[in-house]
This record gives sequence, C-alpha cells and structure tokens, in this order.
Amino acid sequence: ELLANLPGVSGVDVVGLTEPRIVVALDEAKLRSLQIRPALVAQAIRNAKASVPAGTLEGPAGEIFVKTDEKLESAADVAAIPLAAGSPLRLGDVADVRELEEEPDTRYWVDGEPAIQLVIKREDSGDPLEIYDEVLAVIPAISELVPPHVRPVVSEDYTVIIRDRLDTVVVNGMTGAVLVIITLWWMAGLRQALLALWGMPFAYLFATWMMDQFDMTLNVISTFGLLIATGIIVDDAIVVIENAQRHLEMGKSRVRAAIEGSKEVAVPVMAAVATTVFAFMPLTMVGGTVGRVMKILPLAVIFCLLGSLVESLVILPGHLAHYASKDAAGGRTARLVARMKAIYRPIL
Repeated sequence: ELLANLPGVSGVDVVGLTEPRIVVALDEAKLRSLQIRPALVAQAIRNAKASVPAGTLEGPAGEIFVKTDEKLESAADVAAIPLAAGSPLRLGDVADVRELEEEPDTRYWVDGEPAIQLVIKREDSGDPLEIYDEVLAVIPAISELVPPHVRPVVSEDYTVIIRDRLDTVVVNGMTGAVLVIITLWWMAGLRQALLALWGMPFAYLFATWMMDQFDMTLNVISTFGLLIATGIIVDDAIVVIENAQRHLEMGKSRVRAAIEGSKEVAVPVMAAVATTVFAFMPLTMVGGTVGRVMKILPLAVIFCLLGSLVESLVILPGHLAHYASKDAAGGRTARLVARMKAIYRPIL
C-alpha cells in the first residue's frame, strides 16, 4: 500500500509469490452412507460466506469450483462449516480439508536468492524519475514492516536508461555549443557565436512546450529525438548570422545589416527546415500501436526544427541589430576570406 499510494503510481504487480489454496477432498463412501450430494456441500460453503479462491470440491461427479465473498483464515475454519442449519455434521466429517501452496507461474531471484518482485506501474502523467526517488524514500519504512530476513532492494531500474539519454543530450548539446562558439568566433567574432548558441536552448524549450501541447512526455524515445536534432538546430541561425556579417562588412549599420541579411536568407532557411520536416513527416503517419510509439521521435525533431526556425528569423535579427560585433571591410573575417580566395581560385 505504501508503494501503490505514491503520487504517479497506478498500481503494483506482485510476481513470484506463492498463493495458498484450500482443497476439499470429499469422502465418497461417507457421502453415500449419509446420502449427501456434493452440491449440498458446495452450497454449505456458499452459505457460510467462505471464500476459496480457485478452490475445488473433489467428488465422484468431478470437481466443483467454489468462490464466495469472505476470505478464510485456515483450513480448520473450512472444516468447521456445518453442512446444514442446525446439523451436527461438519464439512470435516465428510471431507479431507487441507491447505496447499500453489507454485507460482514465475519464479524470481535476486543475487542468487529467491525473491518476490514488486513491479511498480506509473500513470500516463507520472514522472518516472520522481517516482523512483519517492520509492527510494519509502524503502526504509517498508523494511520495518517485513520480517528481519526479508530485505527490500531495487533490482531493476529502468530510469537508468532515461537518465542516460538525458545525460547524452546534455553532453552532445554542450559539445555542439563549444564547436559552434569556436567556429563562429574564428569566422565572425565571439558575439555572433554566442548569439547563434542562444538558439539551442530556445529550440529545446519550444520543443518541450509543443510536446506538452500534444500530450507527449520526456521519455527514452523523445529524448533520442532531441538528441538527433542537436546537430541541426543551429544551422539556420548560422546562415542568418553569416549573411548579416556579410552586410556588416559592407559598412552597413547593425540594424540595416540584420534586416537585409535576414530577409535575403529567409526563404532558403525556411526551405531547408521544410525539407527536413518533410523527411521526418512520414514516420508520424504510421498507424497502430507501433505508430503511436514511433511518431514520438519525429515529432520531437520537428518541434526542435520549428523552434530553431522561429528563433533564427524572429528573435535572432533583433539580437544582431543590438549586439552584433561590427567587422567592417579589412577586418579579421575579410582577411580570412581573402586568404581562402587566394587558395581556392587557383584550384578552380
């Protein structure tokens, strides 16, 4: 109950637990001598409101399955059931009543020792990472409720996969950010590099907001989609920054360079994003259960791309107009381009 009542938990399944059963084996000779039918015995159990889950009455006519409302304490309670109202005969007088433990369908071991597995199921809106932390918090309370030789441990932790995916996204994002800063710092200056870098967190935030609107959660598949999008969400920002830098080197003001530079590449940038979106779009049209799972990945990528497009065409030009470093003709970038032309033109 401690686990089932945790926020976000929909239920707890028990695996590997033996189930006690009460078996009533009727004595055929005694039934004949007393002229008692097996159906009368079954009715007596029902009248006593005893519950025998999957229990049976074994008699000459076969087996009669009995299940009623209340649970039995022991086989002795069943043997004491009167066969009829006011009758001195008890069920134990005409039957052998014994309690057995049925072998479980699934056996479970932890570190070579037999164990019982409690499978915690989460609700659709439950956060698996938060549920894991809550389970760890109640383990000491569970330890106090079980016998001393029983030790509750976490044997299968599927949140490790989610944490690994999140760590991978963070590491790849940081690696991409460093490469973007180094490359653009060399080509267009530190300010432009930092402005391009700003598009990455905006794209991720936009994607998570869109995922929430479509009732999607952060899971293994969606984080893998964010991981795929990491390498392409800064492309459109780089294109806009490079073209604005070209206008700055023509001697134009920041505002004019930002406006004219972003206008010139707006259509190509939208076309580039659209082609990538269309490439992932067919995966969202797969039907059935597999389709419901599969569409999470392309939608995460598409949302990231749309976020980067909005940032590069709406937010980035305003940042360039205020914070871009002006590298005019004859500056570092212009000299670099001149040296590259001096090598490239002879090859052509």
